[in-house]
Amino acid sequence: MCRVLGLCPSGYYAWLSRRPSEPAKRAAEPVVKIREVFDGNRKVYGRPRIFADLKEAGEKIGEKRVGRLMRQEGIQGAGRRKRGPKTTRRNKDARPAPDLVERECTAGGPDQLWVATSRASRPRPASSSWRSSWMPGAAGSSAGPWLRIRAPSSCSRP
Repeated sequence: MCRVLGLCPSGYYAWLSRRPSEPAKRAAEPVVKIREVFDGNRKVYGRPRIFADLKEAGEKIGEKRVGRLMRQEGIQGAGRRKRGPKTTRRNKDARPAPDLVERECTAGGPDQLWVATSRASRPRPASSSWRSSWMPGAAGSSAGPWLRIRAPSSCSRP
């Protein structure tokens, strides 16, 4: 191996038995303290919290150095859960699902089809409520600010 690297064997063995230098010892001290804080907090703390704990304990170390040492040692805090997409765009080429219930969605005349949607109302000082009502469906009519009523002409999906 020494021949391949171009080293003399005596230099290699001297390097193996050499003690770490003072700067190397000083550089290893924060790693031990970072590991203690990390392990002492169920291995969930990330760079900001570990830095805050070290600073509170009186250690003089920068936040970026804490992050760099954590990366070098493979220490990583528990990340936040990733959220899914906020919206879903429908594929225009997708086939709609079959109507297995075989529901009838056409109204032959007034007061034959009842449809309603509801949403949570604004909370009042004493309580919050969920408003929901059933009213006869009439195309385009609305009953109050929280209820929109419509009579669909067919059951096709939008």
